[in-house]
Amino acid sequence: YFERGKTYLAKGDITKAMEDFKSVIDLDKNDYDTYYGIYCALKDAGYEDESIQMIKGTLSINADDAKGYYNKGKTYYILNEMDKCVTELTQAREAGSIEASYLLGVVYMQKAEYQKAEPALLEVIASENGKSAEAYNALGQCYFRQANYDKAISCFEQGLTDYEDDETLLINMAVAYEYKQDFSMAAIKFNDVLNKYPDNEVAKHELEFLSGK
Repeated sequence: YFERGKTYLAKGDITKAMEDFKSVIDLDKNDYDTYYGIYCALKDAGYEDESIQMIKGTLSINADDAKGYYNKGKTYYILNEMDKCVTELTQAREAGSIEASYLLGVVYMQKAEYQKAEPALLEVIASENGKSAEAYNALGQCYFRQANYDKAISCFEQGLTDYEDDETLLINMAVAYEYKQDFSMAAIKFNDVLNKYPDNEVAKHELEFLSGK
């Protein structure tokens, strides 16, 4: 049903697509991943209103464990209901969800509550099953936005020891050096980006800017 629904979406037949998607949900109305998969398919196909209605359906699923709280928090994040999002993610984090710690850190970043974002993201970095290039980038950005460029650079460097080819880590570190006004090192790092990613427009633009320094 799901794949056929996606085929109908590709043909622009939203009515038949929704009929198939409803059939998928009817198989298990408590499966968050099903709702989320359909939400993504609808959103990617440009059906924004239908995608929002689909993800709202997950709010009726009981949340009584870490995964349930996290899923509900993720839904509120999508719906941009940040206070409810924080409430659910906090419960998930307290129940041991590293995914929740990461998303909670991202939410606090968006709210410019950096002192709350930092410990949540540090939890993720310290966890083997949660550590990722995205987590290092988020924590580095947390320091960067507080103008703590040395800590930001250190965080990006640490991330690059595990994810040496991550384009975002590379560019963020170069930008941090630039904001630190270490222009020679910034130029070296932007060149490093272009050596691996020749089409990176940010690095090209910033090197042109630095050439006048």
